[in-house]
Amino acid sequence: MHKLYMATFLTMALLFSISGKAQIETLTFEGEVSELDTFINGEDGTESFELSPLSFPVVYDFDFGIWSGQWALSSDRDSITPNFTNLYGSRAGGGAQGSDVFMVGQSPFGPDNLQFTSATPISLQSVDITNSTYAFFTIRDGNQFSKAFGGPSGDDPDYFFIRWKGYIEGQLTDSVDIYLADYRFTDNSEDYILDDWTSFNLEALGSVDRVEIEFFSSDTGQFGINTPLFFNLDNLSFTGTTSDGSLANTKSFSVYPNPVRNTLRWNSDKKIQSIALYQMNGKLISQRKPSRSEWDMHSLPAGLYVVIAQTSEGVVRRVIVKQ
Repeated sequence: MHKLYMATFLTMALLFSISGKAQIETLTFEGEVSELDTFINGEDGTESFELSPLSFPVVYDFDFGIWSGQWALSSDRDSITPNFTNLYGSRAGGGAQGSDVFMVGQSPFGPDNLQFTSATPISLQSVDITNSTYAFFTIRDGNQFSKAFGGPSGDDPDYFFIRWKGYIEGQLTDSVDIYLADYRFTDNSEDYILDDWTSFNLEALGSVDRVEIEFFSSDTGQFGINTPLFFNLDNLSFTGTTSDGSLANTKSFSVYPNPVRNTLRWNSDKKIQSIALYQMNGKLISQRKPSRSEWDMHSLPAGLYVVIAQTSEGVVRRVIVKQ
């Protein structure tokens, strides 16, 4: 496992506050690639980048000697080599805000989407995105496999975007579309391809423990999307649900019935110090005194909710389906 360290901002966030306030943490990836113009792609045996609580898988095909998908770390500043020999370069010429290291995401070969997971629920805040050098020039100029966006007239309504899909305990929370190139405008002068780092808001995903990223393009053929399925990522910010930093034994706390229509109840083998109900976007719905052990949910809209309890053993979380 390749160990990374996270730089943290001391900005305070209210999301999922119980006995304290969660702080925004930002993954910058700096210092994790020792030299400029190099990369880590799994060839050294790395199977995932562990950024507690986040885990980013790496897939390397040793039979063919190629990085075949998911994530790579890069400090490659090559912003001009336009073809598949440049899989790790950033069109922006480096990381966001003048930094050296960033992540490259590649849609993996096979049925799985690009993804990462979290050992504990987090709420993503924002991310900086730009095109890889390879994808940028292919979109702009085309090649033997892909068209130049806009077509000969410049009027073709082409697009290339990634859809971020949040999940918690297997349930889809929401999705956010990030366009890497968009030629759908009536005025062709508004058409664009991302060639510099741009920040995107991810708060709509709510509380998640897994994120899948799916690629979409107007340029498709017999074998699927023709556009190179790569992009660059930096400055991934999120908040977690923290109090003393520990997690309670999940078997010591239960909620029922789930799904629920009217009254939600809970049991705990440990002393409950505080308990709260949240929407998936992190908005507080209600707090209960520890002496009470039920919620009247009949007036709440159908959907997913999160119960967060601070017990004498630590923090526990439960996802609730309201019918």
